[in-house]
Order: sequence, then C-alpha cells, then structure tokens
Amino acid sequence: MRFPQLIICFLISVSCVRDGEDLRPAPEIRWIGIEEGLALAKSSQKKILVNVYTDWCSYCQKMTDTVYPDSTVRQTAHELFLTVGLNAESDEVVIFDGESLTQREFAKKFGIRSYPTMLFLDSKGELILQSNGYMPAEDFNRMLMYIGSNAYQTMEFIQFEPSQSTAKR
Repeated sequence: MRFPQLIICFLISVSCVRDGEDLRPAPEIRWIGIEEGLALAKSSQKKILVNVYTDWCSYCQKMTDTVYPDSTVRQTAHELFLTVGLNAESDEVVIFDGESLTQREFAKKFGIRSYPTMLFLDSKGELILQSNGYMPAEDFNRMLMYIGSNAYQTMEFIQFEPSQSTAKR
C-alpha cells in the first residue's frame, strides 16, 4: 500500500470513531403481537410501544423507512419497551383485556382515526399516552425517553430534556 492510500485509510477509520461513542449496531426492532407483548410486559415490567399503522399510509412507511432504523431509536426502544406492531385494517383476531378483537376493532377501541399512531401502554396494558402522526427520529427518541423514564408523571413533554432523564439512553 502506498503512503497516500495508507493516510486516507487511517483518516477514514479515525473519522468513523467518535469520542467514547459505542459504535456497535443497535438491535433491530422486533415487532411482536399484542398478546405476546402483554404477556412479556407482565413478567418484565417493561412498557409497551404499539405502532398502529395501515398498509396505504405514506407516513407509516416513512416511520418504517427513516425512524425505526435509526440506531438511537432502536437502542432506546430495545432498552425501555416491548414493541408491538398492529395493522389497523387487519381482520386478524387478537386477545386484549380478555376480549377477542380484530386488529381493526382494537384500533377503534382506542379511538384511532389517523396513522401512524403510537400507543404507549404500561406493563398492565393500560394506556399512558397516545401520539398521532409522523415524528422525526430525534423527536421520536425523545418521546421514547420521556415515557420510558416516567417523566410523563411529573412534567409535560415540552418541558422534558433527555439529558436529565434517568433512562439509559
């Protein structure tokens, strides 16, 4: 290898490492069903993030393409939540709160009329917060930390600063 090529390789490798940052890839988001999510939440005491989407929704697809692949979002979601995917137009039956519902009926039960909608549930399946619409990755990660750190119990989202969070991310 010639000297200029060696310098270029060195500079590229140095520029890829940020001071103290963990560069290991974050785990992929594993979307599970609501029944599995509720069962796991009871034993783990984790909160549940329910991504309610439709196949035709362009903003749902944008979340899938740009927000959920973000390594910070993936890491925060993995650490603080069980992640459930729910198609609001599916006739697949789920059991929620002892009741058999289609995924479509589940969405109606929560009054969901726009997509994407994120439901944040506690480990018992009770609604903490419903967030409607697309959110860029940075804002969505802030929302995950707000709910995951229980800051929602003491302050409004607008007041929340992730640097003051007791959450891991």
